[in-house]
Amino acid sequence: MLYGILGISAEIRAGESVYQWGVRVLGKGAVKNVLEPGLGGIYAGNLKDMSAELALGSWISSKGSLLKNIREIKKIKTKNPKQKKER
Repeated sequence: MLYGILGISAEIRAGESVYQWGVRVLGKGAVKNVLEPGLGGIYAGNLKDMSAELALGSWISSKGSLLKNIREIKKIKTKNPKQKKER
């Protein structure tokens, strides 16, 4: 799993399911123990039928590793923090 986070491209391939993406990037163990309970519960569906582009597209934006994508999102959120609503 660590190798996948650091070394494998997290880019979502055309027509790839969340299950296929997870096995390729994180491994079967992480899919079974992390992705399946998390995303399966949120989206109430089977990961093999779920589009990776639709479910993960807002988090995975570059061809780099998963860690690189997470760092990019963190930079964006740090530069553009949410404004608190006044009551």
